[in-house]
Amino acid sequence: MQGTGLIATAQVESAKLNANLCFWDILLPTSTSLIASLEIKENYGRILSMVYSPSYSKIIIGTSHGICCVVDTKQFQIISVIDCFTEKNREMVESMAIDDQQLYFVTGSSNGNLKVWDIQTSKLLCEK
Repeated sequence: MQGTGLIATAQVESAKLNANLCFWDILLPTSTSLIASLEIKENYGRILSMVYSPSYSKIIIGTSHGICCVVDTKQFQIISVIDCFTEKNREMVESMAIDDQQLYFVTGSSNGNLKVWDIQTSKLLCEK
């Protein structure tokens, strides 16, 4: 994450760690570099896409169950869950992007559907 020494990784699973989203401080020794983790897969599905908004200190992840989770990177917790593509066909959130001003984020489904969301409120603005 920009200017912090923190990185986020998805799908890290092992005998020691069941987390799907992990936060690492690359300035710490390897043995203590994992500073937070969240279990996403069990409740929301596998993480397929992820974008970061430095202005709002948020990571938005898209999952195989058609859900987006908004994660606060200061508190390391999910602050919002959005049903992006779950109503109709349980489409996966396979791609995401944030505009240059970080006002909106776009989600793309496995069937080619697009939705534009307000990054502060997580409200749907338009879809195609």
